[in-house]
Amino acid sequence: MKLLLSPQLHPLTTLVGGAFVNAWLESVKGHYLLWIHGIQSGDPSLLNMKHCPDVEGGVLVDYDLSIHATSARNRKGTTPFMALELLADRY
Repeated sequence: MKLLLSPQLHPLTTLVGGAFVNAWLESVKGHYLLWIHGIQSGDPSLLNMKHCPDVEGGVLVDYDLSIHATSARNRKGTTPFMALELLADRY
């Protein structure tokens, strides 16, 4: 059994002004560092960027859809899905 402990993270949208911009930039830098090391985040959205008040910085979370660049063909997790009704001509 393993237990992961981390400080409480807050949504990035709770910040305003310069604090928001700084935390957002730190999250983007984290995404870039993962990217250059071959880890592609599947969902780098604003909802997956959090703020850690202890260090006053941004954190990128939720790696459920991430893949390693060398295993792009062996995608793990939920299979991408689109309803056939959305592909019909009337839509």
